[in-house]
Amino acid sequence: MQPSGLLMAAALMCSACAAHVMTAPANAGSERCSRAAAVRMMSADGGGAAPLLDVSGLCATVADKPILKGLNLQVKRGEVHAIMGPNGSGKSTLSKVLVGHPSYEVTGGDVSYRGDDLLDNEPEERAQQGIFLAFQYPVEIPGVSNSDFLRLAVNKRRGALGLEEYDPIEFLGVLAEKMETVGMSPDFLGRDVNSGFSGGEKKRNEILQMALLEP
Repeated sequence: MQPSGLLMAAALMCSACAAHVMTAPANAGSERCSRAAAVRMMSADGGGAAPLLDVSGLCATVADKPILKGLNLQVKRGEVHAIMGPNGSGKSTLSKVLVGHPSYEVTGGDVSYRGDDLLDNEPEERAQQGIFLAFQYPVEIPGVSNSDFLRLAVNKRRGALGLEEYDPIEFLGVLAEKMETVGMSPDFLGRDVNSGFSGGEKKRNEILQMALLEP
């Protein structure tokens, strides 16, 4: 996984959440996907707003094996959705398709993000637009310092938004504030990305990435 992979996203992390439960159709994911549920907790906008993410009839395969079979999903701004289901129902496949993992082939359907065709963009472009993937097991990147990685990632995101990049001194001030928010020690800045981190430290580092990137 390239360092830019840490910037991808599958579950759109929004600042507000909703309380709504719906069952996915039987053809959404796999033959067992009828048991999957999407949960949103606390809506921040009205029902008539255009979706932030609009997945329509999405079909995808991995190693020529069909996994997603006509999945439909809409996420509006300010909603948080949890996709739940048994092993093999397509949860990880959906995540990896949304971020552009090269091993997964989209064979049908459309995905619109902020009104644009998401599938037409490279993984790094999706990340710069605000897509963020939190890993179940965050990868280690030996030889890449945490502070350099975070500054590069944030500046790429700011550049995509038309904002000025942070210089190293300016970024340290922003970083210190976010690290205090998530309760991380400054000692982590001099270490390589996730290298030698405990499981909890890796997850806290991902939360720091998300706080800085504001996906």
